[in-house]
Amino acid sequence: MKSICIKTNNQEMIEYLIATFEKLPLNLCISNYRFKIYDNVIIHDMERKRK
Repeated sequence: MKSICIKTNNQEMIEYLIATFEKLPLNLCISNYRFKIYDNVIIHDMERKRK
């Protein structure tokens, strides 16, 4: 599994990122966690291998 974390404190950006990634035809797990003053949008690619 590969993951990427995007850190921001812009709520509009968080909503945009989540909505955009949810539309992609990929097997993704998306989570949003707050750490101190930032929100982290974490995207996990659930595919085992890419060809």
